[in-house]
Amino acid sequence: MRITEEEFKRAGELEEGITVGTLGEAFAHSNEELKLMIKAKRLTLAYLEGRGARWQLALGPLRHELEQLEGFSEARKRDKS
Repeated sequence: MRITEEEFKRAGELEEGITVGTLGEAFAHSNEELKLMIKAKRLTLAYLEGRGARWQLALGPLRHELEQLEGFSEARKRDKS
């Protein structure tokens, strides 16, 4: 999985307005933008997991956000069917 620095920055900008528990704001994002946010979140989690046990506390909220984004993406796919 590859992502450019510009894509990573864009993903951060997209997520800036979304707070935990209010993914309704993600409705404004396109499918491609949502995929980019999920990709960046997965890479961030993988990096922190590789850094060791001292980062476990930071991983919890990030995993929760990733699960929400993935759930939103799945719901959007179901709604199109």
